[in-house]
Amino acid sequence: MQLLASQLVLANTQKTIGYVIAVLVAIGFVTYALINVRLGRREAGSEIELAPNRQPYLDDEELETKKLDLSLAFALVLLLALGIGLPGYWLAEPGRQAGEELHQLDQYVRRGERVYNEGAQCVNCHGPEGVGGAVSYAITDAEGNFVDQVNWKAPALDTLLYRYSRAEITEILTYGRAGTPMPAWGIEGGGPLDANAIQDVITYLETVQRPVGEVRDEVELAVQELCAPEVVDASAYEAAVGDGADQRDLIDPACTAATAEFETLGETLFNLPTAEGTFACARCHTKYWAADSRLDEPPEATQDGPAGGGAYGPSINGDATAKYTPAEHVEFVTRGGDFPGTWEMPGFGFNPNAEDEGSPMDEEQFMLTAAQIEAIVSYERSL
Repeated sequence: MQLLASQLVLANTQKTIGYVIAVLVAIGFVTYALINVRLGRREAGSEIELAPNRQPYLDDEELETKKLDLSLAFALVLLLALGIGLPGYWLAEPGRQAGEELHQLDQYVRRGERVYNEGAQCVNCHGPEGVGGAVSYAITDAEGNFVDQVNWKAPALDTLLYRYSRAEITEILTYGRAGTPMPAWGIEGGGPLDANAIQDVITYLETVQRPVGEVRDEVELAVQELCAPEVVDASAYEAAVGDGADQRDLIDPACTAATAEFETLGETLFNLPTAEGTFACARCHTKYWAADSRLDEPPEATQDGPAGGGAYGPSINGDATAKYTPAEHVEFVTRGGDFPGTWEMPGFGFNPNAEDEGSPMDEEQFMLTAAQIEAIVSYERSL
């Protein structure tokens, strides 16, 4: 954002200079017009004596002195100014175009911010600048009958582009998330926003994505508080995962904290509550994990389902993951996968936007480290 701001300052400075020049030209034009109007009011017939072409000019002796030299020097200066100015203007054109692109980007961001905060009011659920939040949500059964009133954890959006591409986010915003408080916002999904407004919101969200160092520190702090996993020698990860003499089993360090809520690092990460569950696999794979009942006597129907038993995402219990080898499973969680017409699994160890031209994201901005993903996969395969 600081880089964008500095570039916009330069672009605006260039625009200000242009405005000043335009004002000076306008003043000169008005002055010229007023002088001509004043001269035009002289009495009829006076032009015979007053017209410049009817008045005697300087004779050769007076003209061909310093006056001629000054005129020629002035003409030379104008010629030099033209000869230097036009190429200079041409050379500065890319900078003006870049400045205009930054100006347009700034307009997209401002429009997206207005939609986020005032239009669609995404801020009410996802918090200011996408830090995450919660929303009251009524759960109903298949017939539309009331079942429970819950506080639904709305995930943070300040790491959204770490794992979802712009196309995937467009799909989510357009059609919403069935079975959650996330409604359809795009016209094609029955919502009020056109395609441009959707893209403006995504462009705004790009500007609030957090630095990767902050994200890593936040996850590590939560992991230490909830689990304090055993320390594993880094050399243990050098061999490939899989079967064979040169390969090894998945590594999922045990928790050592006296107050640990989970048994292993993988289980901790699978259920990580940080940023309203933004990093947690359980958000999608455990029924009602993201919902906390507001009733004094919550119905059994909205209690958390079995870990990994399936919710918005499919069940990963039992033999559900057996179709993948351990290495394939790790790769799938790392890079994600597409399931047209149903849902899309984001990648937690790969940024799909880092290589896009003009994207502010970089390849280091992904959700979880390779060791953390391996621990999650180990836990999932134990379910």
